[in-house]
Amino acid sequence: MKRGQPKPVVERLNDLAERRKNSIVEKCHPALFELAPLWKESIAEFQALGPNPPKELLAELERRFGRQLEEINRKYSGPIPPQPNTFAAQTIFTNEAKGPDSVHIAEWIHFERNKIPFKDDLERRQEKDWKSTHRVLRTITDMEQLRCGKRIRPFKGNLEHSNMFENFWGFGLEKLAPEELADFFDWFCPCGCEGHDPDALKKQRSRFRRSIET
Repeated sequence: MKRGQPKPVVERLNDLAERRKNSIVEKCHPALFELAPLWKESIAEFQALGPNPPKELLAELERRFGRQLEEINRKYSGPIPPQPNTFAAQTIFTNEAKGPDSVHIAEWIHFERNKIPFKDDLERRQEKDWKSTHRVLRTITDMEQLRCGKRIRPFKGNLEHSNMFENFWGFGLEKLAPEELADFFDWFCPCGCEGHDPDALKKQRSRFRRSIET
């Protein structure tokens, strides 16, 4: 190529993609690039088990997933704990990591259904806030339906995208430009889409930010 001659379109696009990739790496915590592929791989493995997987196989996958998470945590956790509500999980879930599974399931269902942390609505319920009470009762109904082997009403919106924000908020997703956010979702989102819409993700991120900051 002669000096001063513009680069071919393909080469310019490749350069742009490489710059975006480097920018994503600079803005995000290094642990994210081990957590995100582990999350995507685990979702694929759980889905491959089908609707009624053997309990032993399911338990083995959960144990392996837990061990890998612990390894990543040991690798990247420093002597100073993160500030409260640095990560979305700190806002959405209680701090009782060893609490009953039913509590964590209820918290997850409540947030997916209402985009309001369950613990916040429980506090408002004590003040006789009817809307909060109504949401809490709906979550209790969902839990009872599941306990009795019944399906619950599907959540609104894209659940895979919501889970991405819930799991990785605080690791750098909140800092990415829309095009960078779309690239990250193309790499690691379990929904299978290879061309995420930057504008749609930007709007969903804004809604998610409001849901955990109010």
